[in-house]
Amino acid sequence: MIRPAEPSDVPRINEIRLSVRENRLTDPGWLTEEVTLRALEPPGAGWVWYTDGTIAGFCIASRADDSIWALFVDPAFEGRGSGGALLDRALEWLDEGGADRARLSTDPGTRAEAFYLERGWLPAGTNERGETVLEYSFSGSRLLVLHNQLDDLETVENWFWPMVVLLAATFILLGIALPSGNLWLGANAVGLGLMAGYLGIRDGRRSLRKRDLRRRIAEVVSDRQVSAGAADVAEGGRTGGREL
Repeated sequence: MIRPAEPSDVPRINEIRLSVRENRLTDPGWLTEEVTLRALEPPGAGWVWYTDGTIAGFCIASRADDSIWALFVDPAFEGRGSGGALLDRALEWLDEGGADRARLSTDPGTRAEAFYLERGWLPAGTNERGETVLEYSFSGSRLLVLHNQLDDLETVENWFWPMVVLLAATFILLGIALPSGNLWLGANAVGLGLMAGYLGIRDGRRSLRKRDLRRRIAEVVSDRQVSAGAADVAEGGRTGGREL
C-alpha cells in the first residue's frame, strides 16, 4: 500500500536509504533526519510503501527542479513491484505539477540504472560525481515504453492459424468418432479441441492487449499534443532502447 510520507516515517526512511547495496552514500553522516524532513517539505513530497506492518520502500520527489530526490526499497522486500509503483506515483505527482521532464541521477552500471532505462528514462550525461543523469519525458518516454511493449507483442508468434488447424482436425475426428462410437478418436478430438481453445484464448488476449496499447498511444499523442521533437525523442529512444 502506498501512502504519503509523514515526519514520523523519517527514521525508517533513513534506515532504508543506508541499508541498500547500490548507490551507497560516500558520507553516511550527511543523511540526517533534518535533511530528509526538508526534502519532504514543499516543493517536495514523498510516499512510502507500507506492507507487513512496516515501511518497505520510499520515494521523494521535488517540483523545484522536477527531480526524483530518492527512490529506495529495503533489500528484504525487493522484487515485489514496490519500486515501480512508488516511481509511478512520484511521476504522476510531478506531471500534475506541470513538469515536462523529470530528472534523477544514479551510479552507472547498476540495477537501478537498468530499472529506469526499462521504464523509458533516457541518458542525459553525467554529473560532477560521475553518476549517470537520466531524464524522463512525460510524452516521449511514455511513447517509448508503449511502442516497445507493442513491438514485443508483434514479435510473439501468432496462434490463429494453428488454432484453425486444430479446430479442423477436431471436427474431422468427431465426424469419424461419433458415427462409429470410437472412444479413442473421440477422446483425441476433445483433446485437440481443448488445445485449440487454449490457443484461441492466448491469441485473443494478445489482440486485446495490442488494441489497448494502440489506444493508450493515441491518448498520449492527443492529450499531451506531442510535438515533433518529442516524437523524435521517442523514435530515437526505441532504437537506443533495443541496443541497451
